[in-house]
Amino acid sequence: MLEIITGRAGSGKTVYVLEQIKKELLERPLGPAIILLLPEHMTYKVERQLSAMMEKQGHGYMRCQVYGFKRFAYQVLQETGGGLEQGITDMGRQLLLKRILDKHYNELKVFGRASRQRGFANVLSGIINEFKGYGITPEQLAEAGDSMEDSRLAHKLADLSLLYGEYNKAMVGSYTDGKDIMSILVERLPMSKMVAGADIWLDGFLFFNPLELKVLEGLFQYGDNIHVTFNMDDMTTAQGQWANREASGLFNRAYISCNRLQRLAAKYDIPVNYQHFSEPKRYTNPALKALEACFDKRIIQPVDGDGEISLVEAATCRLEVEAAAADIIGLVRDKGYKWRDIGVLIRDEESYGELISFVFKDYDIPFFRDKKRQCANHPVAELIRSAIGATEGWGYDDLFCCIKAGFFRLTAQQIDLLENYCLEFNLKGSKVWRREEPWDFYPRYSIDEEDEQIDDKQKLRAATADQLRRQVAEPLGILQDDLKQADTTRDMIQAIYHFLVAIEVPKILQEKSDQAEKSGNLDVAREHQQVWNDIMELLDQLVEVTGDAKMSIGELRQLLEEGFSSLEMALIPPGLDYVNIASFDQNALDNIKAVYILGANAGSMPRRSVENTVLSDADRVHINQKNIIELSVLGEEASFNENYLIYKAFTQAREYMWVSYALSSPSDDALMGAEIVGKIRALLPAKGVRTIPLDWINSFTEEQQLKMLTHKRQSLSYLAVALRKLRDEGELPELWQKVYNCLLQEEATEKIVELVRRGLFMNPRLEKLPRDIARELYTSKGILRGSVTKFELYNRCPFQFFAQYGLNLKERKINRFSNPELGTLLHAVLKEYGEALKKEGRRWCDIQGEERDKICHEIIHRLAPRLNNGMLYSTKQLENQLSRLETTARFTLKRLGEFDQVSKFHPEFFERSFGGHKDPTDSLDLIYQLHHNNRLELKGQIDRIDVNEQASHFMIIDYKTGNAAINLVEVYYGLKLQLLTYLLVVNQLMNRGSEGNNPMLPAGMLYYFLKRPVFSMDNHSHDPAELKEALDKQLKMPGWVLLDKDIAEQIDNTLYTDNKSRFLKIAYKGKGESQTFNASSMSMLKSSEDFNLLMAYIELIFKDTGESIMDGSIDIKPYKKNKNTPCTYCKYHPLCGFDPRLEGYDYRRIEGSEAEIMERITERVKGEIIGK
Repeated sequence: MLEIITGRAGSGKTVYVLEQIKKELLERPLGPAIILLLPEHMTYKVERQLSAMMEKQGHGYMRCQVYGFKRFAYQVLQETGGGLEQGITDMGRQLLLKRILDKHYNELKVFGRASRQRGFANVLSGIINEFKGYGITPEQLAEAGDSMEDSRLAHKLADLSLLYGEYNKAMVGSYTDGKDIMSILVERLPMSKMVAGADIWLDGFLFFNPLELKVLEGLFQYGDNIHVTFNMDDMTTAQGQWANREASGLFNRAYISCNRLQRLAAKYDIPVNYQHFSEPKRYTNPALKALEACFDKRIIQPVDGDGEISLVEAATCRLEVEAAAADIIGLVRDKGYKWRDIGVLIRDEESYGELISFVFKDYDIPFFRDKKRQCANHPVAELIRSAIGATEGWGYDDLFCCIKAGFFRLTAQQIDLLENYCLEFNLKGSKVWRREEPWDFYPRYSIDEEDEQIDDKQKLRAATADQLRRQVAEPLGILQDDLKQADTTRDMIQAIYHFLVAIEVPKILQEKSDQAEKSGNLDVAREHQQVWNDIMELLDQLVEVTGDAKMSIGELRQLLEEGFSSLEMALIPPGLDYVNIASFDQNALDNIKAVYILGANAGSMPRRSVENTVLSDADRVHINQKNIIELSVLGEEASFNENYLIYKAFTQAREYMWVSYALSSPSDDALMGAEIVGKIRALLPAKGVRTIPLDWINSFTEEQQLKMLTHKRQSLSYLAVALRKLRDEGELPELWQKVYNCLLQEEATEKIVELVRRGLFMNPRLEKLPRDIARELYTSKGILRGSVTKFELYNRCPFQFFAQYGLNLKERKINRFSNPELGTLLHAVLKEYGEALKKEGRRWCDIQGEERDKICHEIIHRLAPRLNNGMLYSTKQLENQLSRLETTARFTLKRLGEFDQVSKFHPEFFERSFGGHKDPTDSLDLIYQLHHNNRLELKGQIDRIDVNEQASHFMIIDYKTGNAAINLVEVYYGLKLQLLTYLLVVNQLMNRGSEGNNPMLPAGMLYYFLKRPVFSMDNHSHDPAELKEALDKQLKMPGWVLLDKDIAEQIDNTLYTDNKSRFLKIAYKGKGESQTFNASSMSMLKSSEDFNLLMAYIELIFKDTGESIMDGSIDIKPYKKNKNTPCTYCKYHPLCGFDPRLEGYDYRRIEGSEAEIMERITERVKGEIIGK
């Protein structure tokens, strides 16, 4: 007998099924088998439900078994034989298909390029499943392809026939997959004692594919009674006939399936009984009952009242989910709901899935997402992926992905130490990581000295890094050796397995699971427990698929990547009381008390169908027209099915339903509500839509605000908004005063409230450091020592100085060749070159072409190996960089030789140091006494000091690899002090012992650019003279020189011969006795009195700066000159939070003309002299 049970949603079909089964179990506990077949996702819930019903009667049961089709097939095969045949999982099928795709790549006419893309094997697996479900063979595909006029479609079918046929060949005698098992099930049903005479129930199905229909045909023959439920309307009414029979009708697919079963029953002369449930039994809420009844009606009859349906629109998805979370807590707290009485349904998994998980965790709502977890990004998968990659090249990325996966028993601090050490010295490659000798890489602070003293701290750091790398390199080295020696894929998989066991991955996973369980993260704990078995299954499937075949490590990585991308974990709910979060497609929320439907937006409900990438709907229509094979037209079916899924979702709640949508997407696109929202509003005209704006704190009533405040953590975040209103408007509503006091009294939130308050009401002017703290941070025994650049930094921004030199915050050192390294090497080359010439008594202009280049080459290749442990020889790219650097050095030496040719100033000292007392017999000191027995001591190194042939004047040259300039404004505010400080030091050096008799005077201070500029000519000229002039213009030396024609001509004689300097930014105007410097030159010229005033002024600046530092001033007060500010490239901005748009923050404005500034400097210096 076939019993067909029909009824709309909520009419009691499932309850009837379970009640009938319960009745039979109570009456005949040991009768023939009762088999309940359900969709896979419903089996867990229904089995629990049936057990609970029997437990209430004080009974257990043995007769009834609850199965999905696949598990039912395995059960029958175990009983009848065939259950021990090697099965292949979905993941194994994809691995096998990947191998087939790679093997037949050149034979594919359409899918050749696609076959190389990750994930195509998964798509192909899906369509082969479809072929098997519809009973289509490779031969039929080939026949259909031959009949096609469209050559591209014909080639598609030919490709699919080839791949499907090769797949079947690989499966014969070796494996069975899920669809094969269904075919075998059809053959074995006659032998099953369990099926013979069984009472068979089917519930929850909408549609049966041809393979499932064959199974049902067997059950009709060998079972006793068959009972099937369908979601259908009453065929005795016109509305019901339309809903069932029309292709666009709500229940058309169920109607078609019902008719197919009736035809089967007629085939075997099986009587059919019909039972239709017309009265809804589920709903205790009249509004929900009315919504179900009118769902597929075009004319909606409004009902009175607003019902237990909440319609909500929120400004953002996040706000929507938070409002739902608050409402859920309200149901549990105020209305006595259990968490398990509540379900959440989402259609837009991408926008809402992770967001709901995040918010519910934040609100301490226990939940379970009924969705398989991807394993591709689990730490074990990352470990295997990166470990294999590491053994190929021992590169930084793979090595530290492997280490940070967390299976080498290293702490976070140890990983940081090892990583920083490797980055600093560019440690990569098998030879470095697997070498027997200990790592002994140390930073070099100078390339002039061949042997530097290494302190104990650096030795300890190197020894620790060496110990840590051995802990990592030993198991990875064994893995590398085993993979190289492996003859087959089986051997390679064994090598991976032995590596995982050697580093105790199973044990560590258990530890991680225990730790997660203790902290309450039960789903994470289960994930750690299950992932090892899933990974082992993947490795087993790889061995089964590839066996003893040979494979390169690269091919193995590709196969593993394909396997990881398809590896999914289906977790069992970690408890009994939780909110169930599910999608529209697969959910088991039938007959639940409260349902929350989030994301009810147009475009999501109904969702736009995505066309199949292998066979489009148009392809399928053409194929079906040939009547050789029949395929479902997926887009059309999905469109009709979408309406049914919406119907099912909106009819599952018994008592209460929440429907909400966002007004803007995560990407800030405007959104609107779905059509179903309008239907609910038409049904309940008295029901308004509750709107939750971004600033609901300011627009909600106190009662409405209370509904949003259901959790401490969330209340904290909104308290910040309320306190901001207090700050801006001076008003804090009484409700928020209570929230503030409540949270302040809670131990868990007290400190966070204080942080929020301080963040909103903080004074950006930081309190001064106590003088004793400043002394401890900045000085050594009361000596504030540093370079000129260090004190310039304080004047740029006191807080930046505090972060760098007080807190000692530093970015990690990364071994890369950049401007500082370029400058270090070029400076050293110029020093050695100059000292060699001076020792031989030769001028720079005496050395020409080939000899100069030879000396340059020898110096560079002697010094380069000392730079960062030979970094420039570590890669071909850097060797090429060294070659370009040598070209720059040659160009620089040539140009400096040309400058020497036209100048009467010649180099006297190179890289002359001052401060620090490296050589007490020849010390140069700039020391300034500060208050409270402190003193400031400057140290530094002057690149080059030139003296004229009369020994009456000296000149400073400072080499720069980047751009540089100097102006009075920046000097006045202490931002550019370097050249004047050097002038001060050299003035002391040159006039030591002169006792004021014939003192040597400053002639100038200049920047020289160490670069070979690239520029374009506006007129595209190739004339050498024009090119030389353009080059000279780019490389003119900025700075200041003495306002004296004779001295200026001594510095560059081209000023005398050509009336304009080739090397300086100065020129003459007029002729003869009336000849003077032109107006544009004046900014570069300073009188002797100006130089004396400026040198005296910077000494005052250093004293002021030192006193301010020792006084503890650390204000967040960066300077700003025009658009220039130190904040642009400041690495400490996240720490200070400086924002000029916020009250209390502002720049220190730098302004003034050169004349005004010089006047202020003069007044300050003379004032100090008078004061003394």
